Amino acid sequence: MTTAGFRSIQLQDMGVIKLLISCILAGSLLLAQTPKAKTEAAAHVVLAEKDWSVSGRAIARGTSLSAQDVLSGTANATALILECGQAGWLVYECGAQPCRIPVCATKVDGVRVQRSDPGGASNNRAESGRGVLTSRVAPESRTLFDTLFRRQPKDPVTLGVRSGGNASDALVLQNAQGIHWGPALNRILEGRHCFRLSSIPAAGPVLTFSVDWDRSLDPEGVARVPMASAGLYEIVKGVPGSGGNCPADPDAAAAWVLVAPEPDFPRISADWKNDAAWFSQLEQSGSDPSVVATVRHAVLAYLADSLRSK
Repeated sequence: MTTAGFRSIQLQDMGVIKLLISCILAGSLLLAQTPKAKTEAAAHVVLAEKDWSVSGRAIARGTSLSAQDVLSGTANATALILECGQAGWLVYECGAQPCRIPVCATKVDGVRVQRSDPGGASNNRAESGRGVLTSRVAPESRTLFDTLFRRQPKDPVTLGVRSGGNASDALVLQNAQGIHWGPALNRILEGRHCFRLSSIPAAGPVLTFSVDWDRSLDPEGVARVPMASAGLYEIVKGVPGSGGNCPADPDAAAAWVLVAPEPDFPRISADWKNDAAWFSQLEQSGSDPSVVATVRHAVLAYLADSLRSK
């Protein structure tokens, strides 16, 4: 081989080496500029009373927790719900002593742990006094959380109950006659009442309507509400005023109602009845009322997303 040929090969080798070095440097630069993927949260707080904290910080709906976090509760702390993926929505209640709970632990000494989402029903079935009701496949734990958080990102404020009762969480039918409010009025004393209706999440004006509630004459409680379309609403009793006004009653507690149009109602009603049997199980097991209400609201939000006729 001639000297010129040898030098030519050396130059070619140097070119290849420089190309490799350039590629390595470019790749390193690209990796440095690529943002690191966020660590997936191990759990999300669905509901937390003031008696719960993590690392000295108060927690609330939407707080993300890592697998290493440990939650602290005061003595007799109740109503902590964590969304724990495949394990479902786990509820924790401290006993007579303060407690510490590793995130999504299924057993903790001295702590009551219970699954609260509909997926906790054995084989997606719920017992009722009339037998076993088969339900549709229960919504995934994270999906249920997302639908609730999107519509109500903050923990609700719980108010006292007046002697006349408050509206109930319910599914109601909307047809040519109007809206059948009966299921939402089952705790309301008979008489003339006015109500305030707000979209969830809040959008548009507050709607008002009145009902002459008499179970013997109209158990369906039908009333027309102009501008009320199918969807999820917060309903609360108002104070009947002059000229048809219905100012807010500061002592009334709100409920959630899903207004379903006639084409969707049979399908959604079947799902709601099965889930209602699960809610009854939670109540009979001694679950905190705020836990049961939170699960009901999450299910109503999930069913609202399934409306086809809006």
